[in-house]
Formats: sequence, C-alpha cells, structure tokens
Amino acid sequence: MKQKIVLSRKNLDIVNKVILIDGFSGTGKSLLGSVLSHLPKAEQWQIDYFYEQLAVLNYIHKLPFESLKALCDVKSNEAIYNLFIGRNVNFRATDDASPLNNGLKKKYTDRIKKKEKIPALNEIIKSDPILILNIHYLFGYSKILLDVFWKNLNLYILMLRNPFYLIDYWYSRDLSSKRGKNKLDFGMLIEVNNKLLPWYTKEYSAAYIKANDFEKSVLTISELYKRVFKMFHYIKSQEKKKIQIIFFDDYLNHSNKYMNLICKKLNCKRDNNFNNNLNKIIRKSIKNKKNIIIDFKYFQKKYKNKISPHYEKMISELNILYNKFYIENKLI
Repeated sequence: MKQKIVLSRKNLDIVNKVILIDGFSGTGKSLLGSVLSHLPKAEQWQIDYFYEQLAVLNYIHKLPFESLKALCDVKSNEAIYNLFIGRNVNFRATDDASPLNNGLKKKYTDRIKKKEKIPALNEIIKSDPILILNIHYLFGYSKILLDVFWKNLNLYILMLRNPFYLIDYWYSRDLSSKRGKNKLDFGMLIEVNNKLLPWYTKEYSAAYIKANDFEKSVLTISELYKRVFKMFHYIKSQEKKKIQIIFFDDYLNHSNKYMNLICKKLNCKRDNNFNNNLNKIIRKSIKNKKNIIIDFKYFQKKYKNKISPHYEKMISELNILYNKFYIENKLI
C-alpha cells in the first residue's frame, strides 16, 4: 500500500490564540491593531504578507489543505517565538506596526536580552500569548485561512468602511493605477495578455483592462465588496461566531462597546493600561479624521463628470448592497 505523506506540525503548536484583522487600505486596521496590542497577553500586531499570499495562491492555483495548514502553523509559531526573544521586531519609528509607535518599546527592547530556546519556549507556554496578524482586503477569498487556523483562531475581525469613501481614497492616491507598475508594491499579480494586473481582478480582468483609472478604483472596491458579502452569506453559523465585523465610523464613536464585545469573545478582561491606550489612540484618530463625509450622494456629486451610465448602475447597486449589509451587521 502506498504511504500517504503530507506536510504537518501536528501537536507542535506553541501559539494557541490567533486574531486576524482584515480590511481594505483606509478602513482602520492599523488603528485597531495598535489598540488590541495592549490587551493582556497580546503581542504587537504583525504585518506579514505571507498568509495572504498563501490564500491568493490557493485562489489562483488550488493547493493541498495539509500543506497550507503546515505552512501557516510553522510561520505563526515562528512569529510568536521571535517576538518573545525580540528577534525580527519592527523598530522603525515611522511604521504604524512598530512597538515604538504605540507605547510598547520597553516590552520588546527588554526581550532582546532574554535567553532563547527552552527558557523562551517555557515562557511562551506559561503566558499563552495572543498573536495578532494583519491581512489586506482578503475577506471573500480567505475561507482557507478560517479553515487552517480554525483550532487556534480566536477572532477574525473584518474592518469595513463606506465603499464610496474607499473609492475616493483609492482614486485620489492612484492605488489602482499603480498596481503592476510600482516596484515597491509587493502585492500579488497575475499576467493577462502580457499585462500585469492585481490578483483579485482574475474574474473581471477584461473589464479592468478597458477601464480608466477612476473606473479601476470603482471596479476594485465594488467587486471586492461583493466578494465580502458573498463569503459572509455562505459561511456556516459556527464560523460567523468567530467573525467580528467592525464599521470604521461606528468604531470611532462607540469604541468601548466594540472592545467590550471583543474582550467577551476573547474571554479576557480590560485593564487600566489597555483603557488608557484605547482612549489615547481613539482621541488621536478622531482629531485627525476629516470632517467631510464621503457617502453615495457626495460621491455622485463630486465625480458626476466621470461616471458613465454603466458605472452609475454599478455604484447604485453597490450602495444598496452595502446599506443592506450594514443594517444587518451593525453593532449599534
């Protein structure tokens, strides 16, 4: 009988609590990650494209589940070990994901002096830490991450924001037009008719190629939001229990209610240090937030000369779908 050989790390986990934070650029992932990093037992939130790259590879070319799980297990366990010995910690003061940016500098500079290997392993097992991973606009394609992390996944947080704010955000920063051209953009790409396109355009690549820069931004947000709505609709009720949807503006106005719910799901208590940092970070975000509300009506007025009848229909449908999803899933 032929032996079955698969990649595995069965029973070798040293990280048993994982939080995934997912969302588009501009939805507040960094804001939330900075707050959650101050939870008791939580580690500094991590930006690591590895996990989303695996999910994208699985979407483009179906990969064996056992292999994907083993790779995620290895990477997440290695990440928690490195954090505990101060290795590969992001000490760039200008980066949102740096502990220098959110009051955790001493925690990680002290760890550089700690003993590694068995002493570090014992400390990890004793403290049972929470690993926080930041991924980018993946929900809709990330069912595989729900599956591979299922046993150790405490929470999958999906950050959402009014789609018309996001279209404006992407278009005003040329985010769509730079895909496949910017050498410092390390997002995954596909090649279609000798053109490099973002991986998520696979199912509408012909329309994306024909679209101008403004229309590319509309297509990007519209199609990705449709995937979000579709995935959330079809996943099982047991899986939905591990998902927390957070709408950005609601979070700024009701951060304590969201945090109470998150802590309840994580079975952890807020301490004074956490509360102080939450208030500090939220105050700063509210202060920096622009007063202009970019909703559907504002968007239509601002871009009336750029919206063709076809794209007018598209954004109208998006507005209806988003409002329905918001009403069904808002916390307040």
